[in-house]
Amino acid sequence: MHRYRVLFEAHWPLVFREPGLFDATIHGPSTAGRSLLYPQPSTIAGAIASLFYKQDLLDRCDAGGVFWDQECILSKSLGDYRIYSGYAVDDKGEVYLYTGTGFIKLDALRRGIREVLDKYAGNLDARHFINAIKRASRCGRSPALFERIGIALDRRVKAAREGYLYILQHVDYVDSKGRFHPAIYLEAEKEIEAASGKPVFLGGERRITLYNIHKGERPGISSYTRGKDLIAALLISPAILKNTPLEEINMVTQSSAMKLAKGLLSEAGLQYKFRIVAPYLVQTSGQPVEAVNAGWSMAMGMLREPVITVPPGTILLLEPRSRGAIEELYSRGLGSYTRLGWGTVDVI
Repeated sequence: MHRYRVLFEAHWPLVFREPGLFDATIHGPSTAGRSLLYPQPSTIAGAIASLFYKQDLLDRCDAGGVFWDQECILSKSLGDYRIYSGYAVDDKGEVYLYTGTGFIKLDALRRGIREVLDKYAGNLDARHFINAIKRASRCGRSPALFERIGIALDRRVKAAREGYLYILQHVDYVDSKGRFHPAIYLEAEKEIEAASGKPVFLGGERRITLYNIHKGERPGISSYTRGKDLIAALLISPAILKNTPLEEINMVTQSSAMKLAKGLLSEAGLQYKFRIVAPYLVQTSGQPVEAVNAGWSMAMGMLREPVITVPPGTILLLEPRSRGAIEELYSRGLGSYTRLGWGTVDVI
């Protein structure tokens, strides 16, 4: 496999839409569009796929076996592949992990979580991890957010429509320390030509970023996990569940948290590799587990079925049952569609 790091240099504000409707011609909550801090894995996969796009690739897809249109293009262009999302890199080359509310320097985050695992083993509580991430965030980066207020236009007469105001939020990858950029790591069976400073659309409103593709290894498994029987699997990109009923994982009880943790392992094919340890699931970002409409598939010519998304910043506490299980978890991720960048984890 060939290994690459793909960096998206954004020198202007971007829009990474949350799931749901946004229409400036409708009164009510749908007139407010908020941006995520980091693009959804499908947004990134679509941007990568657009580099190889040819119309006949979609026409030749097996419509019965394709869920995401990007799978058609990426499989035919890259062969076997895997995307790892949830990373950011600054101009000095420092790597940061996305936790749902911001980006934290790789080693500081790993060290903070490992200290909790070692100090409170046998008496773990979700608050320990939340506090550890808050402390590590002092070494983090937080993109700037701002909102634009506009008014919808009646295109027939090219005039403003009275009362049709909308709000659109943007994200800018700059803070007091300077600029930093969303990044992914890519493994591909076929070799890709290196590129630097080439334009590609990323996110809403067809905003242009400059992509850079160069050979580069994904950061290795944390050295803090060596010789440890208890590990933390931290989601740094949202995970997708397609076979787990939402009503069984509403997070009200310990039982539902256990079912959610089992679903994440099972849909990744790792259910026999680990024992889940209490607290069965830790959500550090406060974002909900929810069912979302997965949108329209050009390849299938129909709406996709809704899926469940589990937010980044979610932690599973696990005991490996076999040699090589930790490496497999780090490589495979959690949930479904992980080769598209969903469910990327850092193992600590």
